[in-house]
Amino acid sequence: MSIPLLEKMFIENGSHAPTRIERTTSIRDDAERRDFTINSIYYNINSDEIVDYYHGIIDLNDRIIRCNINPEEVLKYDGERILRMVRIAGELDFKIDKLTFVAAKNNVTNLLELSGARKFTELERILYCDKRYNLNKGSLKNALALLNSLGIWTELGLKKNKVKYKYVYRVEDRFLGLLIDIVNTQKPDCLQDFVEKLLKEQFALNEALVQKLFVYLAGFYDALARMSNKEFFIKYFEDWANISPLVGACSKGLQTKYTFFYQYIIEHGLAIQISDLKIDVTDIKRNFPKIDKRLYSRILTILLSKVFDGKVENEKVALLKEIENTVNKD
Repeated sequence: MSIPLLEKMFIENGSHAPTRIERTTSIRDDAERRDFTINSIYYNINSDEIVDYYHGIIDLNDRIIRCNINPEEVLKYDGERILRMVRIAGELDFKIDKLTFVAAKNNVTNLLELSGARKFTELERILYCDKRYNLNKGSLKNALALLNSLGIWTELGLKKNKVKYKYVYRVEDRFLGLLIDIVNTQKPDCLQDFVEKLLKEQFALNEALVQKLFVYLAGFYDALARMSNKEFFIKYFEDWANISPLVGACSKGLQTKYTFFYQYIIEHGLAIQISDLKIDVTDIKRNFPKIDKRLYSRILTILLSKVFDGKVENEKVALLKEIENTVNKD
Protein backbone atom coordinates (compact mmCIF):
# COMPACT_ATOMS: atom_id res chain seq x y z
CA MET A 1 0.00 0.00 0.00
CA SER A 2 1.31 3.46 -0.90
CA ILE A 3 1.09 6.39 1.46
CA PRO A 4 0.77 10.05 0.39
CA LEU A 5 4.07 11.81 0.96
CA LEU A 6 4.39 15.57 0.65
CA GLU A 7 7.92 16.04 -0.58
CA LYS A 8 9.20 19.65 -0.18
CA MET A 9 5.88 20.03 1.43
CA PHE A 10 5.24 23.77 1.46
CA ILE A 11 5.65 26.77 -0.74
CA GLU A 12 8.32 28.79 1.02
CA ASN A 13 5.95 31.36 2.52
CA GLY A 14 4.34 29.58 5.47
CA SER A 15 0.97 29.25 3.77
CA HIS A 16 0.48 25.52 4.41
CA ALA A 17 0.22 25.00 0.62
CA PRO A 18 1.79 21.74 -0.71
CA THR A 19 3.92 22.07 -3.82
CA ARG A 20 3.19 18.50 -4.88
CA ILE A 21 1.99 15.19 -3.51
CA GLU A 22 4.01 12.03 -4.05
CA ARG A 23 3.43 8.51 -2.81
CA THR A 24 5.68 6.20 -0.87
CA THR A 25 5.58 2.71 0.53
CA SER A 26 7.99 3.66 3.31
CA ILE A 27 6.52 4.27 6.76
CA ARG A 28 9.76 5.95 7.77
CA ASP A 29 9.44 8.47 4.92
CA ASP A 30 5.85 9.18 5.89
CA ALA A 31 6.80 9.58 9.55
CA GLU A 32 9.51 12.08 8.64
CA ARG A 33 7.09 14.46 6.94
CA ARG A 34 4.85 14.66 10.02
CA ASP A 35 5.12 17.46 12.54
CA PHE A 36 5.49 16.11 16.08
CA THR A 37 6.77 12.88 17.57
CA ILE A 38 3.39 12.09 19.12
CA ASN A 39 1.88 12.33 15.63
CA SER A 40 4.49 10.02 14.15
CA ILE A 41 3.47 6.77 15.83
CA TYR A 42 2.19 3.84 13.74
CA TYR A 43 0.69 0.45 14.38
CA ASN A 44 1.60 -2.53 12.20
CA ILE A 45 -1.53 -4.68 11.96
CA ASN A 46 0.42 -7.59 10.46
CA SER A 47 3.00 -7.91 13.21
CA ASP A 48 0.89 -6.41 16.01
CA GLU A 49 3.67 -3.94 16.80
CA ILE A 50 3.99 -0.24 17.44
CA VAL A 51 6.23 1.50 14.89
CA ASP A 52 7.79 4.54 16.55
CA TYR A 53 10.82 5.96 14.74
CA TYR A 54 10.90 9.24 16.67
CA HIS A 55 10.19 8.02 20.22
CA GLY A 56 6.69 9.45 20.29
CA ILE A 57 5.63 6.97 22.99
CA ILE A 58 8.22 8.42 25.36
CA ASP A 59 6.98 11.94 24.69
CA LEU A 60 3.39 10.79 25.19
CA ASN A 61 4.28 9.40 28.58
CA ASP A 62 6.23 12.56 29.45
CA ARG A 63 3.41 14.77 28.10
CA ILE A 64 5.70 16.69 25.76
CA ILE A 65 5.14 18.10 22.27
CA ARG A 66 8.36 17.87 20.29
CA CYS A 67 9.08 18.15 16.56
CA ASN A 68 10.06 14.77 15.13
CA ILE A 69 13.08 16.18 13.25
CA ASN A 70 14.91 19.54 13.36
CA PRO A 71 12.19 21.97 14.61
CA GLU A 72 13.40 24.75 12.31
CA GLU A 73 12.81 22.50 9.31
CA VAL A 74 9.41 21.33 10.52
CA LEU A 75 8.09 24.82 11.22
CA LYS A 76 9.98 26.75 8.56
CA TYR A 77 7.27 26.81 5.90
CA ASP A 78 4.05 26.05 7.75
CA GLY A 79 2.33 28.61 9.98
CA GLU A 80 -0.59 26.30 10.67
CA ARG A 81 1.67 23.84 12.50
CA ILE A 82 2.43 26.52 15.07
CA LEU A 83 -1.26 27.09 15.82
CA ARG A 84 -1.86 23.34 15.83
CA MET A 85 0.96 22.94 18.35
CA VAL A 86 -0.76 25.42 20.69
CA ARG A 87 -4.10 23.69 20.22
CA ILE A 88 -2.71 20.21 20.96
CA ALA A 89 -0.91 21.56 24.03
CA GLY A 90 -4.27 22.84 25.27
CA GLU A 91 -6.28 19.75 24.33
CA LEU A 92 -3.87 17.37 26.06
CA ASP A 93 -2.44 19.73 28.69
CA PHE A 94 1.07 18.96 27.37
CA LYS A 95 4.24 21.00 27.65
CA ILE A 96 6.23 22.10 24.60
CA ASP A 97 9.83 21.05 24.13
CA LYS A 98 12.20 24.03 24.47
CA LEU A 99 13.79 23.74 21.02
CA THR A 100 10.38 23.28 19.41
CA PHE A 101 9.07 26.37 21.22
CA VAL A 102 12.07 28.47 20.14
CA ALA A 103 11.66 27.35 16.52
CA ALA A 104 7.96 28.21 16.62
CA LYS A 105 8.73 31.68 17.94
CA ASN A 106 11.41 32.17 15.28
CA ASN A 107 8.95 31.25 12.52
CA VAL A 108 5.77 32.87 13.85
CA THR A 109 5.79 35.31 10.92
CA ASN A 110 4.61 32.39 8.76
CA LEU A 111 1.15 33.13 10.11
CA LEU A 112 1.09 36.18 7.84
CA GLU A 113 0.83 33.87 4.83
CA LEU A 114 -1.81 31.57 6.29
CA SER A 115 -5.35 31.95 4.95
CA GLY A 116 -7.89 33.66 7.18
CA ALA A 117 -10.10 30.57 7.19
CA ARG A 118 -7.28 28.36 8.49
CA LYS A 119 -6.35 30.87 11.18
CA PHE A 120 -9.96 31.19 12.32
CA THR A 121 -10.49 27.42 12.40
CA GLU A 122 -7.42 26.78 14.53
CA LEU A 123 -8.15 29.73 16.84
CA GLU A 124 -11.69 28.43 17.43
CA ARG A 125 -10.25 25.01 18.28
CA ILE A 126 -7.78 26.60 20.68
CA LEU A 127 -10.58 28.51 22.41
CA TYR A 128 -12.43 25.27 23.16
CA CYS A 129 -9.38 23.03 23.60
CA ASP A 130 -10.33 22.10 27.18
CA LYS A 131 -13.69 20.75 26.02
CA ARG A 132 -12.34 18.00 23.77
CA TYR A 133 -11.19 15.72 26.58
CA ASN A 134 -13.13 17.36 29.43
CA LEU A 135 -10.13 19.09 30.97
CA ASN A 136 -10.47 22.08 33.28
CA LYS A 137 -10.05 25.67 32.12
CA GLY A 138 -6.43 25.57 33.26
CA SER A 139 -5.51 23.94 29.96
CA LEU A 140 -7.23 26.78 28.08
CA LYS A 141 -5.32 29.27 30.20
CA ASN A 142 -2.05 27.58 29.27
CA ALA A 143 -2.92 27.57 25.56
CA LEU A 144 -3.82 31.25 25.57
CA ALA A 145 -0.62 32.04 27.46
CA LEU A 146 1.28 30.31 24.66
CA LEU A 147 -0.32 32.63 22.11
CA ASN A 148 1.10 35.53 24.12
CA SER A 149 4.51 33.95 24.68
CA LEU A 150 4.97 33.11 21.00
CA GLY A 151 4.10 36.65 19.93
CA ILE A 152 1.27 35.39 17.75
CA TRP A 153 -1.04 38.38 18.23
CA THR A 154 1.18 40.84 16.40
CA GLU A 155 1.11 38.45 13.44
CA LEU A 156 -2.69 38.60 13.61
CA GLY A 157 -2.78 42.34 13.12
CA LEU A 158 -2.64 43.61 16.70
CA LYS A 159 -0.33 46.36 17.92
CA LYS A 160 0.37 44.57 21.19
CA ASN A 161 1.80 41.07 21.38
CA LYS A 162 0.02 40.15 24.61
CA VAL A 163 -3.71 40.10 25.23
CA LYS A 164 -5.07 40.43 28.76
CA TYR A 165 -7.50 37.51 28.99
CA LYS A 166 -10.59 37.92 31.14
CA TYR A 167 -13.91 37.65 29.34
CA VAL A 168 -12.83 34.67 27.27
CA TYR A 169 -13.11 32.63 30.48
CA ARG A 170 -16.43 34.13 31.55
CA VAL A 171 -18.78 33.89 28.56
CA GLU A 172 -20.12 30.87 26.74
CA ASP A 173 -19.20 32.22 23.31
CA ARG A 174 -15.46 32.34 23.84
CA PHE A 175 -14.72 34.00 20.52
CA LEU A 176 -16.89 36.94 21.55
CA GLY A 177 -15.20 36.93 24.95
CA LEU A 178 -11.80 36.97 23.24
CA LEU A 179 -12.86 39.88 21.02
CA ILE A 180 -13.77 41.87 24.14
CA ASP A 181 -10.38 41.04 25.66
CA ILE A 182 -8.64 42.11 22.44
CA VAL A 183 -10.57 45.38 22.29
CA ASN A 184 -9.90 46.10 25.98
CA THR A 185 -6.19 45.42 25.42
CA GLN A 186 -5.84 47.41 22.19
CA LYS A 187 -8.21 50.28 23.10
CA PRO A 188 -8.89 51.26 19.46
CA ASP A 189 -10.04 54.78 18.57
CA CYS A 190 -12.95 53.42 16.52
CA LEU A 191 -14.52 50.12 17.58
CA GLN A 192 -16.24 49.46 14.25
CA ASP A 193 -13.17 50.10 12.09
CA PHE A 194 -10.99 47.96 14.36
CA VAL A 195 -13.41 45.01 14.55
CA GLU A 196 -14.17 45.02 10.83
CA LYS A 197 -10.51 45.13 9.86
CA LEU A 198 -9.53 42.38 12.29
CA LEU A 199 -12.33 39.99 11.37
CA LYS A 200 -12.19 40.54 7.62
CA GLU A 201 -8.46 40.79 7.03
CA GLN A 202 -7.24 38.26 9.58
CA PHE A 203 -10.05 35.69 9.68
CA ALA A 204 -11.87 36.24 6.36
CA LEU A 205 -15.29 36.32 8.00
CA ASN A 206 -18.19 37.34 5.75
CA GLU A 207 -19.78 40.78 5.96
CA ALA A 208 -23.01 39.61 7.62
CA LEU A 209 -21.17 37.81 10.44
CA VAL A 210 -18.76 40.70 10.93
CA GLN A 211 -21.64 43.15 11.32
CA LYS A 212 -23.45 40.83 13.71
CA LEU A 213 -20.38 40.48 15.94
CA PHE A 214 -19.80 44.22 15.84
CA VAL A 215 -23.38 44.90 16.99
CA TYR A 216 -22.96 42.51 19.94
CA LEU A 217 -19.74 44.25 20.97
CA ALA A 218 -21.20 47.72 20.47
CA GLY A 219 -24.23 46.75 22.58
CA PHE A 220 -21.95 45.45 25.31
CA TYR A 221 -19.95 48.67 25.50
CA ASP A 222 -23.05 50.89 25.25
CA ALA A 223 -24.56 48.99 28.17
CA LEU A 224 -21.39 49.49 30.20
CA ALA A 225 -21.63 53.19 29.36
CA ARG A 226 -25.14 53.15 30.92
CA MET A 227 -26.98 54.11 27.73
CA SER A 228 -30.59 55.05 28.52
CA ASN A 229 -33.09 52.19 28.42
CA LYS A 230 -35.08 53.68 25.55
CA GLU A 231 -32.07 54.53 23.40
CA PHE A 232 -30.45 51.18 24.12
CA PHE A 233 -33.41 49.02 23.15
CA ILE A 234 -34.37 51.07 20.10
CA LYS A 235 -30.87 50.18 18.93
CA TYR A 236 -30.36 46.67 20.33
CA PHE A 237 -33.75 45.11 21.08
CA GLU A 238 -33.36 42.25 18.57
CA ASP A 239 -29.83 41.50 19.78
CA TRP A 240 -30.33 41.63 23.55
CA ALA A 241 -30.39 37.83 23.90
CA ASN A 242 -26.80 37.72 22.62
CA ILE A 243 -25.62 40.90 24.32
CA SER A 244 -27.08 39.99 27.73
CA PRO A 245 -24.52 37.26 28.61
CA LEU A 246 -21.69 39.65 27.76
CA VAL A 247 -23.10 42.33 30.06
CA GLY A 248 -23.74 39.72 32.78
CA ALA A 249 -20.10 38.66 32.65
CA CYS A 250 -19.20 42.20 33.72
CA SER A 251 -22.13 43.18 35.96
CA LYS A 252 -25.10 41.08 37.03
CA GLY A 253 -26.81 44.19 38.34
CA LEU A 254 -26.52 45.95 34.99
CA GLN A 255 -27.76 42.85 33.19
CA THR A 256 -30.79 42.68 35.51
CA LYS A 257 -31.57 46.36 34.95
CA TYR A 258 -31.68 46.06 31.18
CA THR A 259 -33.45 42.68 31.28
CA PHE A 260 -36.25 44.17 33.40
CA PHE A 261 -36.85 46.90 30.84
CA TYR A 262 -36.60 44.38 27.98
CA GLN A 263 -39.32 42.24 29.54
CA TYR A 264 -41.44 45.33 30.22
CA ILE A 265 -41.32 46.21 26.51
CA ILE A 266 -42.47 42.72 25.57
CA GLU A 267 -45.21 42.46 28.19
CA HIS A 268 -46.73 45.84 27.27
CA GLY A 269 -46.28 45.48 23.53
CA LEU A 270 -44.37 48.75 23.22
CA ALA A 271 -43.19 49.88 19.80
CA ILE A 272 -39.42 49.60 20.00
CA GLN A 273 -38.42 48.89 16.40
CA ILE A 274 -39.14 50.77 13.20
CA SER A 275 -40.92 47.64 11.95
CA ASP A 276 -43.41 48.14 14.83
CA LEU A 277 -44.63 51.41 13.34
CA LYS A 278 -47.88 51.47 11.38
CA ILE A 279 -46.19 53.19 8.44
CA ASP A 280 -43.07 52.49 6.38
CA VAL A 281 -40.96 54.15 3.67
CA THR A 282 -43.61 53.36 1.05
CA ASP A 283 -46.14 55.45 2.96
CA ILE A 284 -43.71 58.35 3.23
CA LYS A 285 -42.87 58.20 -0.47
CA ARG A 286 -46.53 58.05 -1.50
CA ASN A 287 -47.74 60.86 0.75
CA PHE A 288 -44.66 63.11 0.71
CA PRO A 289 -42.98 62.70 -2.70
CA LYS A 290 -40.86 65.84 -2.24
CA ILE A 291 -39.05 64.48 0.82
CA ASP A 292 -35.52 63.31 0.06
CA LYS A 293 -35.43 59.51 0.40
CA ARG A 294 -32.17 59.82 2.33
CA LEU A 295 -34.25 61.25 5.18
CA TYR A 296 -36.67 58.33 5.43
CA SER A 297 -34.69 56.41 8.02
CA ARG A 298 -34.23 59.49 10.20
CA ILE A 299 -37.94 60.35 9.98
CA LEU A 300 -38.98 56.84 11.04
CA THR A 301 -36.48 56.85 13.91
CA ILE A 302 -37.86 60.15 15.22
CA LEU A 303 -41.41 58.85 14.92
CA LEU A 304 -40.49 55.71 16.81
CA SER A 305 -39.05 57.77 19.65
CA LYS A 306 -42.20 59.88 19.86
CA VAL A 307 -44.47 56.82 19.77
CA PHE A 308 -42.41 55.19 22.51
CA ASP A 309 -42.72 58.32 24.66
CA GLY A 310 -46.49 58.44 24.07
CA LYS A 311 -46.32 61.75 22.22
CA VAL A 312 -47.77 60.31 19.01
CA GLU A 313 -50.27 57.48 18.61
CA ASN A 314 -49.00 54.51 16.65
CA GLU A 315 -51.64 54.77 13.95
CA LYS A 316 -51.09 55.52 10.28
CA VAL A 317 -53.20 58.69 10.21
CA ALA A 318 -51.54 60.11 13.33
CA LEU A 319 -48.03 59.27 12.09
CA LEU A 320 -48.60 60.83 8.67
CA LYS A 321 -50.04 63.91 10.36
CA GLU A 322 -46.90 64.20 12.50
CA ILE A 323 -44.73 64.09 9.39
CA GLU A 324 -46.91 66.72 7.75
CA ASN A 325 -46.63 69.01 10.76
CA THR A 326 -42.85 68.63 10.74
CA VAL A 327 -42.62 69.35 7.00
CA ASN A 328 -44.80 72.43 7.36
CA LYS A 329 -42.61 73.72 10.20
CA ASP A 330 -39.51 73.33 8.07
